[in-house]
Amino acid sequence: MNVRSHILFLCVHNAGRSQMAAAFAREIGGDRIVVHSAGSSPGETLNPAVVSAMLEKGIDISNEVLLGLVWVNSDHPVRLDVGSWIVRPPQQR
Repeated sequence: MNVRSHILFLCVHNAGRSQMAAAFAREIGGDRIVVHSAGSSPGETLNPAVVSAMLEKGIDISNEVLLGLVWVNSDHPVRLDVGSWIVRPPQQR
């Protein structure tokens, strides 16, 4: 069984930093990880400067949805890291 790590990038509005981090993680991690992005107080729209900056890197985040933090999967241990929460699969506990 191939268990993938889940990564949650969390910021306030989910309109800039967490969206950028999630997009880079998806780009680098591919199918090896599952990436989530959320905000403690989600905004209405993505920051246009962030969308533009990501397009310069060849990554289109213009269709991403701003989400709030509504749950944490208690089946996996959670480690609070600088700017992100990392949920580790069971074999990495």
